[in-house]
Amino acid sequence: MVTSYSRYEELGMWNTDSRSYLLEPKTGLGPKLVGFLGKSSDSVNAIGARFQSSARTPRSSFFLIIVLLVIVLSRFSNQRAVATGSGRAVATSSGRMFKNWSKE
Repeated sequence: MVTSYSRYEELGMWNTDSRSYLLEPKTGLGPKLVGFLGKSSDSVNAIGARFQSSARTPRSSFFLIIVLLVIVLSRFSNQRAVATGSGRAVATSSGRMFKNWSKE
């Protein structure tokens, strides 16, 4: 059994089937923890926050996809801006010259 932290009264069994624990907050002044519903495999830090084994959440995955989409679209728009011009040599960002054969 995990020992109780100093600011909380007890760490009792909440559901013996799924091995979940409920950490009840101590009454009085100081920080309070509303409830800790976690499995025994989850680690608990000094203030009672639960850390799961996987840090990836749907929100972080969505944020990563949006950032990658913005990067790809910005590079695509930069390539289109470089390729504008009619029948003259245009310098790319890498310093190479090419001839734009677009019709006017």
